[in-house]
Amino acid sequence: PEWTQLREWDTGQLQPGTEAACHDITASRGRLYCAGLNATLIFDVSGLTDAEDNFNGQPLPCPVTEGTNTGAMVTDCSQFGADTRQSATGWTFLGTFNHPGRDCAPPGLPYNASCNNNLFVEADDGVSVSHEADPSPYADIMFVTDERGGGVVPPGSSCSTGVDNPYGNGGIHAFDISDPSNIQYALTPTGEKAVWRSEILTPAPTFCDVHIIEHIPDEQRLIVAYYSSGTKIVDYFIDENGRISFQETASLILPDANTWAVEDFKVVDNGDGTRTYFFLADDINRGIDIFK
Repeated sequence: PEWTQLREWDTGQLQPGTEAACHDITASRGRLYCAGLNATLIFDVSGLTDAEDNFNGQPLPCPVTEGTNTGAMVTDCSQFGADTRQSATGWTFLGTFNHPGRDCAPPGLPYNASCNNNLFVEADDGVSVSHEADPSPYADIMFVTDERGGGVVPPGSSCSTGVDNPYGNGGIHAFDISDPSNIQYALTPTGEKAVWRSEILTPAPTFCDVHIIEHIPDEQRLIVAYYSSGTKIVDYFIDENGRISFQETASLILPDANTWAVEDFKVVDNGDGTRTYFFLADDINRGIDIFK
C-alpha cells in the first residue's frame, strides 16, 4: 500500500488509507510508468513475456463466448471480481514518488481528501492528482501531469488570476529517474523544482489543467492537451548540469475548447531541417479537430 499512499504535506509521513490503483499507465522500453493519483510508480516489466511473446505466469481463465447482441466473440472475465489475484510473473517494482496528493485539511486536523484537490501545496510545489506519467526518450526524466480538482472542482481546475492561483491550474512536473529507487524532482537552472504551467490561458472556473501529454518522436518536445486552454507545444531543454527549462513554443485555443487529448498522427520531414506535424485533437465540446 505504501507504494501509492500520499505523503502528508505538513508532516512528511505516509497517510494510511490513501493508496490507489494506477489512473494512467505508459509502457516504454521495458518499463511501465504508473500515475497512481497520490503517487507515481515505475516497474520493470521486461520479463513479463518470453522470447515468443507469451506471458509469463498464469492468466485468468476467461472463457470466449458468442456475443448476445453482436456477431463478435467475447472474452468474458466478468465472473472474476476485483479481489482476483492475478499471477503474472517477470515484473519488478523499481520505485515510487509519494506526492502531497489530495488533502483539504489545515495543519493539526485529520487528513481530508473530500475536495479532490490540495488547498495548501501550491501547483508549482507538488502534485495533487498524478494523472499521467511519461518518460523522456532516454528514460532519465519522467514527466507527471497534475490534474488538480479532477479537472472539474475549483479552485484546483481554474485558470484565472487572483484567488484561484497559485493553487489552481495543474501543470507538468519533471522528475529525475536516473535512479528509479530514489526518484527526485528535477531542478531548473536556478534551483527551483522543474514545473511547467501555461501562461497562455483562457480564463475558466473549471477544466483548465494539463490533461494528456505526448512526446513528438525523436525530439525534446511535448504535445499538451490543456482542456479549456487548448493545445500546447512545449519544448524542454536539459543543460550540462542536468537542469531543465521549459518553453511554450506554440498554443492553439479553438472556440469553446475543452481539449482532452492530442495525437500527432503524421510527421513530415521537409528537407530543410523543419518538420510539419499533423494533429488529431479529441475535444469534449467540439468533437475531433484536425490541424497541422
